[in-house]
Amino acid sequence: MKTITTFLSVLVLISTAQFSQARLGESETQCDVRYNPEGKAKVQPSSEDKSHPLCIGQPLETITYNYQGWKLRIGFQGNLAICMEYSNPKKLWSSPSGEEINAILKANSSRGTWQSISVSQTKTNAVLDEIRGVAGGRDYWLRSDGSVAYLTGFFNEAIRLVLKKGVDIGLKAGLKQVREQEAAKKEAVPNF
Repeated sequence: MKTITTFLSVLVLISTAQFSQARLGESETQCDVRYNPEGKAKVQPSSEDKSHPLCIGQPLETITYNYQGWKLRIGFQGNLAICMEYSNPKKLWSSPSGEEINAILKANSSRGTWQSISVSQTKTNAVLDEIRGVAGGRDYWLRSDGSVAYLTGFFNEAIRLVLKKGVDIGLKAGLKQVREQEAAKKEAVPNF
């Protein structure tokens, strides 16, 4: 009996540790438990979600949480958080500090380690090069599992994290959109 109790205690500790570390890639229920512990109303999709989608590609269910003074927009696909955006409404005109960025990346490192990537290095990585072309930004991070993070917004005031699955979907959709735009340009020019 004592062995079973010890085993169950260890199992609970392991599952609690994994649960408390999962962020990007977790379920809507897990996000709700973490970011909405008092059961306050969360903000459902807004006009911002339409004008500035978190991920290009397949439609997402986007939920916004206000958590410890931060605004978190989380895009779910199939009940999986495939992208997240952290911004601090009190710091609208400035980037998150290095400490804040490190805390966000650390919280989202349970599935791999983050590495800072320079703008020149993004040009040698097809995924980051595509994101750089779409999002602009000046700071990028690549997680060992292929997920990415980057500063976004007019003043780089938000940090966006995208799960590898979301990156793949966005790249396919982005390439399709570029091809359609190029085809439309060719069709727009009359054949003289």
